[in-house]
Amino acid sequence: MNNEPWDQDHVLPPQLAKDLSSLRESIHTNELLRAKLRKQLLTEIAEAAGDRPRSPDPDNQRKQLWKLGPAVTAGVVLLGILAYNLSAGPGESQVKNVDVIQQRQLLTLNADSSTMPSPSVSSDMRFMAYERNNTIWIHGLSSGSSQELLSPPSGGSYRDPSFAPDGSMIAISVRAQDRATIATVSLRTRELRALTFPPPGFADIQPAYSRDGNYLAFIRTKLQADGKSHEDGELWVMKTDGSEAEKVIDHALEPAWSPDGKQLTFSRSYGTGPNSKRHIMTVIRNGTGEEKLAEGRMPAWSQNGQYIAYVSPKSEIWVMDVSGSGNTRLSMVSINTETDARPVWSGNGNSIFFVRRVEPSGALNIQQLDLMYK
Repeated sequence: MNNEPWDQDHVLPPQLAKDLSSLRESIHTNELLRAKLRKQLLTEIAEAAGDRPRSPDPDNQRKQLWKLGPAVTAGVVLLGILAYNLSAGPGESQVKNVDVIQQRQLLTLNADSSTMPSPSVSSDMRFMAYERNNTIWIHGLSSGSSQELLSPPSGGSYRDPSFAPDGSMIAISVRAQDRATIATVSLRTRELRALTFPPPGFADIQPAYSRDGNYLAFIRTKLQADGKSHEDGELWVMKTDGSEAEKVIDHALEPAWSPDGKQLTFSRSYGTGPNSKRHIMTVIRNGTGEEKLAEGRMPAWSQNGQYIAYVSPKSEIWVMDVSGSGNTRLSMVSINTETDARPVWSGNGNSIFFVRRVEPSGALNIQQLDLMYK
């Protein structure tokens, strides 16, 4: 009897044995690349949130990701398209040029999180900022690691993070004592700089950078007792150093810029009590040309300027073109157990990030929708 170990390559047809050997080498190479990427991104997270200058190399990251296997990528794409087509509701008028190819969960926050986090993604797709337990955290999108950027202020909170286009700064709303101000924080030094100084009893909230990084939009509203909920207020625009602040329009919330900086989108409440509804609006930067697009809230303008993502009355993520037509559902929720909110586009426009609350646990999941343009 032959007691030597069985070698399956000796009994397989030559071509099949060759293919099996190539597959083993490919798997080993992919594992090494994943490990290298994980180590590289952890280093970049530490640099970005620490006291050292960053040295990002997004092109290198993209090149390495492409090496992870086109066959695997194709399989994920096909499964994503199939799942989306099966889940699409009947009779929906869709934006013809956008499809969801994949939906994935990035991280889960414990049920004790004090508020629904507002994610913001850096334009190079390396980091996401979000709020948790009254302060701001940074999450590495490839590494999966999270790190606290600022220690929670005593008796106050840091909220509404918004990445500057160059990734060096984050604009936030700082609640302290009897007011809330807009401030910026440097990812390199963690230095905090106040930009606005509202009167007592008012809150400056929801800062949003223009795509060229030269301006910030924000809302000035009455400060609520719980420090979390807000009524419609004044939409303001200022330079990123806090100068040349001017009011654009009244009765607004949740502002976002068009890519060319000529318009803003926001939401507005119509009606009172149980009959009140929120609608997505647009306005020219000088306060003229106001238009009502669709019922919804939390609008976000796409990078190519063609689409606006928003939250529907049923708390799902939808997208429409800038004229308000072609409304298409991108996410689906389980009635009474899931709520989607706060969509934000990635810097390359190929993904939408959003927050999903799951009941009865109250867990908060930050998820990503990968899109395909036809």
